[in-house]
Amino acid sequence: MPLIVSKLLLSFATVVGAPILYTIVFLILERRMNDVAALIIATAIVGPMSVIAWVALWRNNIIWTRRRSLRTVLALVASFALSGLAVPVATWFNYAGRNRSGVSEVGIVVGGMLFFLLWLVSSILAWQETKEERRCRLSASSRGDLPCPNCEYNLTGLREATCPECGTQYTIDELVASLADADIASKLHD
Repeated sequence: MPLIVSKLLLSFATVVGAPILYTIVFLILERRMNDVAALIIATAIVGPMSVIAWVALWRNNIIWTRRRSLRTVLALVASFALSGLAVPVATWFNYAGRNRSGVSEVGIVVGGMLFFLLWLVSSILAWQETKEERRCRLSASSRGDLPCPNCEYNLTGLREATCPECGTQYTIDELVASLADADIASKLHD
C-alpha cells in the first residue's frame, strides 16, 4: 500500500477515533466523579493526544521552516482559545431560560469537539506548501539524478526502488519526495 494511502487511512482513523476515545475516557471517569469533572479531564487527556497523533502522522511530509512552525503554534493556540470561548457560549445557550449557573456538560463537550475540529482545519492550513515549495518539488521531480536518501547512491536507471549500495527499499513516491525535500530545504536555507 502506498505511504500516502496509509497516512490518509490513519488520518481518517484519528478523526473518527478521537471522539470515540473521548467518550470511552469520559465513561470510565464518570463512575468516579461528577460529569463536569469527568468531561474536563477527558478533554485534557484526549485533546493533547489527538494533537500529538496528528503531528506525528504528518511531520515527515512537512518542510518545517520557522514560519511554518510559528503558524503551527499559532494554530494550536487559536484552536484552544476559540474552543475555550465556545464553552461559556454553549453553556449560556444550554441554560437559557433556566435559573442555573456554572458550566454545563454541553458546553464542555462542544468546546472539546470544537478544539479538535479547529486544530485539524488550522493545522492543514498552516502546513500548506507555498508556491515556491511546490515549484521546487515539481522541478526536482523532473531532474535526472535520483540519489538514495540514506547513502546518496545514484538510483537513476534502476528497475527496482531498492538501493544496491545500502539495501534500503523505497517506493517511487518516497524517492521523489526525498529529492524534492532536499532541494526545497537547500533553497530555503540559502
